[in-house]
Amino acid sequence: MHNSASGLTDLGRRRENNEDAFLIDAAEGLYVVADGVGGHAAGEVASHLATEGLVAALTRAQIDEPDPARALMTAICQVHNDIRTAAQSDPAKKGMASTVVAFWQHGRSGIVANVGDSRAYRLRGGALELLSLDHNLASEQRRLGATTLFPGAEHILTMVLGGETLPEPYTDVLEVEPGDRYLLCSDGLTGMVEESTIRTVVQTAASAEDGCRVLVELANRNGGRDNITVVLVFVER
Repeated sequence: MHNSASGLTDLGRRRENNEDAFLIDAAEGLYVVADGVGGHAAGEVASHLATEGLVAALTRAQIDEPDPARALMTAICQVHNDIRTAAQSDPAKKGMASTVVAFWQHGRSGIVANVGDSRAYRLRGGALELLSLDHNLASEQRRLGATTLFPGAEHILTMVLGGETLPEPYTDVLEVEPGDRYLLCSDGLTGMVEESTIRTVVQTAASAEDGCRVLVELANRNGGRDNITVVLVFVER
């Protein structure tokens, strides 16, 4: 199978800095989106450690861990430690952190892993399926059966890279099929664009590049309250 992939990150209309980052490593079949927090340049540093740093961490993790899913989890936890070390060495970066969502393809197998609320979706047969698990208060409340959510719960993260506790990344191993379309994105997209609209764009996009451009345009048109980052991976037939 051959993939075509594209990514795009945008400042949005309300923020002064872009603290999102993405990575496309076609040779390794690795695709990553990260959303940094920490203010000023710190969030930007954290998100770049979560993307660029994941490549090296994954290479090291595979030496001792033959299982791809566990290797990806190990690499994500190593990046968490790297972010904490960087924050502790520079007072200006104290408290910086990042979300991460990754899609790693091995032929007909794929692994999705995430920490935080950046998301992964798969479009197959016209249906858009959420593959990741939000680590925020709203998601935790829903899993506990709450019908009334705490105000602002969607914006309160319960797990991040660089936080005080070692994260437990959510992972899922899945079968990749020709014709699948995978979307990774920060909440600057999902907070601004309805999933039904996202599905339509991903399904009808003539190319991964076109799809990324339209999704970012829609998020900005709807207010662009946050940085917006998208990566689209089209699995060719």
